[in-house]
Amino acid sequence: MGSIGQCEDCQYWERPQTGKGEYGGCHRHAPQAESTDMPRSKTNWPYTKSSDWCGEYVLATK
Repeated sequence: MGSIGQCEDCQYWERPQTGKGEYGGCHRHAPQAESTDMPRSKTNWPYTKSSDWCGEYVLATK
């Protein structure tokens, strides 16, 4: 089996700000709604570690 692309090289992954660790936002799909007690709902992008991977990886062209 060939190597699997990791989040850090994927076009859908948003890198964390410098000094904020190795977890970034996956923007492959729309953010997910979160239930809260507040009148408005909140949405969140899934956070993944730079070395994580999935089956929908697309190499970033930047």
